[in-house]
Amino acid sequence: MKKRVLIIFPEDDHGGLEEVRDSLNGYELKLSFLEEFFSLCQRKALPRTDLIVLDAGVEAKRGLRLLAHLKESLPSVPVIFISSIKNDELILEVFRKGAREFYLRPVNPSELRRKVDSILRLKEMAGEERTPLQRVCKSPECSFRFNTDNIPYQIMKAVCYMEEHYSDDLNVDQLASVANMSKFHFIKRFKETLGITPMRLITLFRIEKAKELLKNTERSISSVAIEVGFNDVTNFERHFKRLTGTTPSRYKKALNRFNQRPSRI
Repeated sequence: MKKRVLIIFPEDDHGGLEEVRDSLNGYELKLSFLEEFFSLCQRKALPRTDLIVLDAGVEAKRGLRLLAHLKESLPSVPVIFISSIKNDELILEVFRKGAREFYLRPVNPSELRRKVDSILRLKEMAGEERTPLQRVCKSPECSFRFNTDNIPYQIMKAVCYMEEHYSDDLNVDQLASVANMSKFHFIKRFKETLGITPMRLITLFRIEKAKELLKNTERSISSVAIEVGFNDVTNFERHFKRLTGTTPSRYKKALNRFNQRPSRI
């Protein structure tokens, strides 16, 4: 089923609407005016949606009021806030009121699409009984669940970055910079929020992707290791076995045997 995205924009300022709408092609889109949505909030007649793009244009104060209503009425629905006005106080208030991301007009359509895709993927992971990462991890350190509603913006920003760049040579200094936090406070807050270290989560992303490649492609073990960000095959095999209980080669052989079994009618 298609994910539902609601786009809210000012009645008299449609600048950039076409670009936003085109960038989200493939989602089930619904459009609404700011004033119209205020009325829906008051009547508690809000439509079902998976994500909201709130474009306040120059009406930042109205946008903030609506954002507060949205997070009160739909606390589990992530909101991306867009404005024609940029100042530090506004951006801080946007995040204080619960927005997942802030963009200044004009929005880069490709960047917006990547962000929406990333947020909805994480939201889907949070809604599963066990996330894909948990299914491959049997150790207590990996027993967390993504509850995206309770993850601070800075930490979520780092998690999204890690998910998109897991194959890069990432380090904690880079991630702390993405989160706009000191290295010490980033590590401390990350562990408090998710229950594992940043580097452990990167490893989980890499192993989960490796499982997909081993299952769906004919690539060699060494090729998969490099593809997901491991420069050393031995290191890859060690992490893979630690998190899945088996080696990459045995995992692939088991998949091949399963796929070759004759189907029963």
